[in-house]
Amino acid sequence: MGPLLARAQAVSAGYHLDVFDFRGNETIAQEARELARSFDFPPTQVSAGIDLLLNFARCHEVGRAERLLAEVVGVVEKAAGWHGWIWRLRLAEVRAELAFARNDFDGTVRCATEAIELNRGKKIKYEAAGLSTRAKALHALGRTREAIADLRRAVQLVRPTEDPAMFLRASAELLVIDGDDALAAESAAITDQIAPALPSEDMRRRFESSAAVRAVRKLAGRVPRESADPPSV
Repeated sequence: MGPLLARAQAVSAGYHLDVFDFRGNETIAQEARELARSFDFPPTQVSAGIDLLLNFARCHEVGRAERLLAEVVGVVEKAAGWHGWIWRLRLAEVRAELAFARNDFDGTVRCATEAIELNRGKKIKYEAAGLSTRAKALHALGRTREAIADLRRAVQLVRPTEDPAMFLRASAELLVIDGDDALAAESAAITDQIAPALPSEDMRRRFESSAAVRAVRKLAGRVPRESADPPSV
């Protein structure tokens, strides 16, 4: 049962990342990796490791991410027969987000474009993430029209999934550079849907204090709830 328990822990960590609970994600993902390592179960070592890489990149903890990346890639190479294809898709997005965290915007565009192409027609979540990551880099490079096109495509991709957290992440990025009253109102309504569904006050506080939620609420003319935690990414 040990490998299955490790896998369940890793899966339970994932949605913390989706709602900007970086601390919660790190705690559970690290526990899952340690349990998987004790049973020599590579799939969970990799999947939880990729979650942590995305976490560290989004929190701009580049050094931690770079140290972990070598380890995760090493396990992928040894165990590619398990889920190698999906790990490669996810690692492409990791490299794009790491490049952005380093302020390497040209590198971000290159890596994100690779992630988009690898994920096209396979994993909407990571295709949309790649579009959002590339858009942020394009905007930083002064190519704002291209950035807006990418973000509109990301919103278009995720809307049919009816996944509120996925939609919020895409729409928040678009609103920051191309405000739209209707989209702001829709996104703010989604924050109101997500927040009370979160299972703990700590998670709700971290969600409310995230940069994405605060931006959406501000653009929708709402005041974010005060939080004891510093704003998260």
